[in-house]
Formats: sequence, C-alpha cells, structure tokens
Amino acid sequence: MSGTIIDHFFQCVVDGGIVGAIKIMTDDVKLEVQAPSNVSIYGKFHGHDGVRKFFATLRELLNTEAVAVRSMLAID
Repeated sequence: MSGTIIDHFFQCVVDGGIVGAIKIMTDDVKLEVQAPSNVSIYGKFHGHDGVRKFFATLRELLNTEAVAVRSMLAID
C-alpha cells in the first residue's frame, strides 16, 4: 500500500467505504472536528462507534454527491 494510513483512510471514505476506513483504525481511535459546538457533526468522537456516529450524522445532514480532500494536517 502506498501513501500514509491517513491517505488510505480518506481514499476509503472517498470511495464510499466507511467500513473499510474503520477497519484500518485502532479500537481507541479519536476523531476531532473543529468548529462551533452547536453544529452536531463537530466535536470529539471516540472509538469505532464514534467514527460511525460521525459519518452517520454527516450523511443525515448533508446531501453529499462527492467527497474531496483538499488538504490535511496530521500532528503526532
């Protein structure tokens, strides 16, 4: 597999494979989306269930026809 694990994750998401994206995450994954706290897709999501909840909420709120990643920042 070429690229980073983050690249692979987002490629799974772009391809519509959230199940595949979750499989490459550890059980203790933490996803944090920065924005105002009154918007339900923003905040901290923990574990596989948290990631599923984030993407389910995103799907409910948005009529998304395409996903494109314009830039990424990963902090170790």
